[in-house]
Amino acid sequence: VMLVILIFIMVFTPSRPLECPTQCRCSNYKTWCKFSRFYKLPSQLPGTTQLLSIQFDDIKIINPSMVTISGLWNLTHLELNKVQLQEIEPGSFKTYESLTETDHHKQQ
Repeated sequence: VMLVILIFIMVFTPSRPLECPTQCRCSNYKTWCKFSRFYKLPSQLPGTTQLLSIQFDDIKIINPSMVTISGLWNLTHLELNKVQLQEIEPGSFKTYESLTETDHHKQQ
């Protein structure tokens, strides 16, 4: 019975393989993207990402649907440095209960 349950869990549990855009560097829990030409939060990142750092890109707005599509449910720390950010819509990170820290540094 336990074997059947284990097989069932393995087959029907959605998993996200380790994916890393060519413009980024990814480890098990950290993803760094610099000069990546992103205009929105990337969606093809490892599902285990806890820290996401994006630098020198063109993300002008962050909205709830963009955050949901990214699927980074384990995200605890988000760094946005010099990304041209103009607005974060209310409720964008509402479902990200594990997100405890955000850093945003504007273009000088």
